[in-house]
Amino acid sequence: MLRSPETVKSSLLGIVSDMAKDISSFVRNPATDFTRDRKLNFKNTVSLILSMGGQSLNSELIDYFQYVEPEIPTASALIQQSDKLLPDALSYIFHHFNDPPKASRNGFRLLAADGTDINFTSNPLLEDYYQKPGRSNGGICSVHLNALYELGSRVYTDAVIHPCHAKDEFRAFCDMVDRYRIRRPRTPSGSLTGASLTLTPLPMS
Repeated sequence: MLRSPETVKSSLLGIVSDMAKDISSFVRNPATDFTRDRKLNFKNTVSLILSMGGQSLNSELIDYFQYVEPEIPTASALIQQSDKLLPDALSYIFHHFNDPPKASRNGFRLLAADGTDINFTSNPLLEDYYQKPGRSNGGICSVHLNALYELGSRVYTDAVIHPCHAKDEFRAFCDMVDRYRIRRPRTPSGSLTGASLTLTPLPMS
C-alpha cells in the first residue's frame, strides 16, 4: 500500500520526536549537549539535516525556519550543533524508518546489493579518501557507498560507506546481511509463522 508524502514525513518526524525525549544515546556529551533552550535544539537540528537539499547552509536555514523567526540561526551555529551529534543518531533514524516489512506470503524477500563511488571536496591530507590527479586538475576525494535494497517494498534497508582506498563490496554485503532483520508475521492465533531469508550473491562490479 502506497503512503502519501504527508504520511511518510509524519512517520519520519515522529521518530525524531521520540529520540528528542532521551538524547543521551545520540550526542557526544549527554550532560551538556542541547541542554540550553535554543532554536537549533536537538529536534530542529536533526530535522533540518534530514530536510537539506543542495543549497548553501544559510539558504537551508532560511527555508527551514520559513522567514518566521526574527533571528534565524547562522550557518556557524548549525555546524556547532551538528558536531554534537553522534553518527548513531542518523543511523538510528535510517534503520527505524526503514524497518523491514512483514515477510511475503511465501516467507521470502528479494534483496539486491550494489555499490557506487561518491566524490566530495578534494583534500590531499585525507589519504584514505584522496585520489591523485588524473582527469581532474587537483585530484578528488571519494567514498564508496554500498547499499542493500529490498525489491518488494522498494526500500533501502542498509548501507555501508568505505573510504575509496579500502572499498570491499563483498565484505560490505556480508556485513549488511548479518545486520538484516526479518520481522515475521503472526498467525490469527498470535503465534509466529516461519520466515526465511535465502541469499544468492551475484558478482558486483
